[in-house]
Amino acid sequence: MNRRRITLVLATAFLLLCLWWLIRAPQQEPTGQSSATTSTPSESNAAEAQTSPTPPEQAAQLKEAADLVEKIFASPIDFYGRVVDQNGNPVPFADVGYTAADKFNASGTNYTGQADAQGYFQITGIQGAALAVAVRKAGYYFLNETDKSSPSSAATFGYSMGPDSYRRVPPTKENPAVFVLHKMGETVPLILVENRSFRIPRDGTPVMVDLLTGKESASGQLQVEAWTSDKLQDGTRFHDWKCRVSIIGGGLIERTEQFDFIAPAEGYEPFDEVAYSRDDRPWNHRFSKEYFVRFADNSYGRIKFWFTTGGTHFFEVESLINPAPGDRNLEFDPKKAIKP
Repeated sequence: MNRRRITLVLATAFLLLCLWWLIRAPQQEPTGQSSATTSTPSESNAAEAQTSPTPPEQAAQLKEAADLVEKIFASPIDFYGRVVDQNGNPVPFADVGYTAADKFNASGTNYTGQADAQGYFQITGIQGAALAVAVRKAGYYFLNETDKSSPSSAATFGYSMGPDSYRRVPPTKENPAVFVLHKMGETVPLILVENRSFRIPRDGTPVMVDLLTGKESASGQLQVEAWTSDKLQDGTRFHDWKCRVSIIGGGLIERTEQFDFIAPAEGYEPFDEVAYSRDDRPWNHRFSKEYFVRFADNSYGRIKFWFTTGGTHFFEVESLINPAPGDRNLEFDPKKAIKP
């Protein structure tokens, strides 16, 4: 989990700062001596010799820093959580993975556990500056954390490091942290074409792709066209460009919801078009979208599409197609994937 590494880096930076401050901190001035008093070079050298830490003093400061580091990473952890689905129903016996930031300049300790029949779990008997927790279960979708207010299947909590914009306040037994998994619906066999990349001319010459095989083909259902004109402006190469995505004999409609798996019955357009002028601000040289698609034989699918301009224009596509005409269910289980 990337959060584990981020937590470790933050902890390391904080502790190194503490260590530097303890070693370099000047001794307190003698009572009654003004900080504005001037002195000769010889007097200054003598004063520096008196205030500079001697080896025993350095050893004591290092021990103080080491004790601080040990204390930070030895903070006791008592954690309470619960796993529910998107409707708030308990997810019984979900798998729980967690990592404690309990080492300086090294990866934390990994643990595994399991929720009970009501989705509750408890983590005790370990220590660390922070704790990263993630839950999973077969038949459920994992939700990535976007912000602290959104449902998620993973989060990080601060203990001796404290909460901030990244780490949450540790939960209590009376108010456990809630982790959400999205329960799968009814899945069907789908033809899976994993990410494929294609070069595309800049003059509008179409590129055709067969979404059932992932190969370029004159009889493909997907047609992509691009038009570009370059111009150097203020030392930056902005350019006009336009990209058109079409389904031959059918249509497409943008898919915006992560867990929307039923293709719409109506509302399809023969093509979608994205364009930028060199005068647009902000200007971009790429875009990505997801689409529901309907083919001429009344079969349905969903695709991910990426387009990038530049010296060499190209687009990428990934598709899931239901081979049964009229069936709009596009919920995917990798175990049921039909490979082209």
